[in-house]
Amino acid sequence: MNITLTKILQLNNAKGNDDRTLELALKLKPKTVNNWKRGLSQAYLKMLPEIADYFDVSVDYLLGRTEINESVSNVGEKMMTTIDRIFDLINQKQIKPALVAKETGISPVLFTQWKAGRQKPSTEALSTLADYLNVSVDYLLGRTENKETVSTENLFKTKKAPESLSDDEQELLKQYNLLDSHSKIALLELAKNLNINNSKTERKIK
Repeated sequence: MNITLTKILQLNNAKGNDDRTLELALKLKPKTVNNWKRGLSQAYLKMLPEIADYFDVSVDYLLGRTEINESVSNVGEKMMTTIDRIFDLINQKQIKPALVAKETGISPVLFTQWKAGRQKPSTEALSTLADYLNVSVDYLLGRTENKETVSTENLFKTKKAPESLSDDEQELLKQYNLLDSHSKIALLELAKNLNINNSKTERKIK
């Protein structure tokens, strides 16, 4: 089960909801959530803004890009579309979409499709672009005018590790910076699970 679905289910449980209550709230067909759990569908990735609004959290939180469980300041009127925001940020950096495509691994054809309005960016593409452009996914989606995100990843983005870190810790930071955004999320999730297991082991010893 991926981190996004895990967070959705955790938030739903925290509300005291069952699967059907969530389905009714999001206007979904019966057994939709069960299909998510069984890995038969990842349709929730296409409706993250609606899910974030329902649970009053940010899309970045659902994607595991931040552990700050708070909603964003919704914009009254969306003056710019997601595509407008992406290309505006690219223009601000004075770079060409072709360079962004090369450095992010996103197909150049997709940028052309987005600009022409023939296709929308996937959740994976939005997350990758948010990392590259140093903004939140919520900003790209027009859910907030605040470009910044309090991201767990920001702890690792320093190019030069602090002198106080050990050699092993500096090597960990170095390797982390070489990973793509999804591998970073997977690594962070693994670290959290290891910490949980260590805590359980320590309690048993005591």
